[in-house]
Amino acid sequence: MSATGAASVPPYPRVSSCRHCRLAVLRDNDGNWIHASLSYACRDRWGGVAGTTAEPAPPNPVLSTASTRRPVPRSWSP
Repeated sequence: MSATGAASVPPYPRVSSCRHCRLAVLRDNDGNWIHASLSYACRDRWGGVAGTTAEPAPPNPVLSTASTRRPVPRSWSP
């Protein structure tokens, strides 16, 4: 994978679930996505080959709790 190609790819975790079949996917030695079962093609739950190939599901956005917190109003009672 070239340096320019790596910069344009969103930061996926090392192992992710496939967006099509939900099986675990990871990168092979050439930088292509492959299922953990070493199959590039997705398979249905019975083991039949589907018409899609391994592709990671988009990563979930991580929300920072510090930026979404609101200050708690203080009580004015004595």
